[in-house]
Amino acid sequence: MTLRTAIFYSGSQIGNAVGPLIAIGVLNLEGKQGISGWRWLFIIEGVVTIFFAIIFAVILPHSLQTIRGFTELENQFLQYNYAKDIGQQDHKDEASAWKGLKLAVSDPKTWLLLATLWATYVSAAVVNWFPSVVATLGYSRNTTYGLTAPPYILSCIVISLVGYHSDKKQERFWHVAIPLAVAVVANIIAVSSLNTGARYFAMMLMPGSCYSAAIVI
Repeated sequence: MTLRTAIFYSGSQIGNAVGPLIAIGVLNLEGKQGISGWRWLFIIEGVVTIFFAIIFAVILPHSLQTIRGFTELENQFLQYNYAKDIGQQDHKDEASAWKGLKLAVSDPKTWLLLATLWATYVSAAVVNWFPSVVATLGYSRNTTYGLTAPPYILSCIVISLVGYHSDKKQERFWHVAIPLAVAVVANIIAVSSLNTGARYFAMMLMPGSCYSAAIVI
């Protein structure tokens, strides 16, 4: 399951890596047709998003029964697994959903896990302003966008490896603790050093370390 989550997260990391590279070209349209570069960026992103939304609205199945390419036997097996996954109360002694909720809320481990995940995403929030963070290195706009891509490419590789290894070893603690330790070190370097190389090295570690822990949690 961790590897599947890693693959899912990798999609956003690839998008984060490709986005700034596209922005370099699009922002050079500054003034074309009397439209600012940043407006061209919003127009292109919006048109592409709407285009693919329409395409996927047509090709994605509306239910298990409408999935194309499966044999009747495969479709029946898929429906069986889906029904089994939903689950049902077959015995009077089975816990109800309400009882399960109360057990989860009263378990300290639930709140510890919640706090860990919350802290992990707080540390990962730096990626929301990553171009601005990289801009503090003092390079030009295009160079800054170019330097924004490699950390996300590395992040995509790292979270995939962590997800694969966690599933293979069936272990979670160290696959959470080690990436978070790396994230702490990266942030310490970033705020305590004025050396450009050291700071960019820290930035390279930030996305991958934070999201590696998140996918395992």
